[in-house]
Amino acid sequence: MIDHAAAITALRAQLSALDRTRPVGGRPPVATGVPALDGGLVCGGIHEVLPGRHCGAGHGFVAAILGRLPESDSRIPWCRAPGPANATLYAPGIAGFGLLPGRLLQVYPRTEEDALWVMEEALRCRRLAAAVGDGLLPSPTQCRRLQLAAAAGDTLGRMLLPPAARPPPSVAMTRWRVAAAIERGDPMIQPPPFLAQIADQLADAGAQAQRLVGQDAGQSRQYPHASAGGEAQPGRRRSARQRCRNSCQGRS
Repeated sequence: MIDHAAAITALRAQLSALDRTRPVGGRPPVATGVPALDGGLVCGGIHEVLPGRHCGAGHGFVAAILGRLPESDSRIPWCRAPGPANATLYAPGIAGFGLLPGRLLQVYPRTEEDALWVMEEALRCRRLAAAVGDGLLPSPTQCRRLQLAAAAGDTLGRMLLPPAARPPPSVAMTRWRVAAAIERGDPMIQPPPFLAQIADQLADAGAQAQRLVGQDAGQSRQYPHASAGGEAQPGRRRSARQRCRNSCQGRS
């Protein structure tokens, strides 16, 4: 007699191998806190973040997602690209997005090659829940290596690409475009300290969806009444840009 339960389990495993966005077993997806986006970020893969002209919104978005990882998981390496622009993360700002600074291991390699090596080794380690590559722009081949390492370690990989970069076609699971935004809703309602326009793009399918998301007191929520018509113009962007930068970098 055919064991239907075993046959179904085997079929699910085969389908999972073909569709890497729905893995069987392993760590559960990490929720974003916004229902319209909450298929979650799948562990065991790379998720890229492409910030706008200023990377404060990108840092905030990454920190907010990492803050949703269970505290029982181990520390999170945050590997920053070489260069004077990549200063130390501002601990109180990171904490404002729900990520305890004590969970981070900030890594400052001397070369980008070293940084990619650190990322690959961190992603392959099953004792780490996540790893962040900040300011790195891997080639498709390098990104594929990181993707395979994340799959081997069942680790959440976040690649925060250089601001306003023109990256090559992605082999990551998803790519998110994040930019500071201006609240244009009810003028009587105080906007959140962090407000960002987020467009999520599934790398395989090229499908895009755009949302305006706020982060306040560790909680994410969507703002359907606010404009999502692109990054704020330079003359009107100052307050949002400063909020993002002050929160994440600790400078004006």
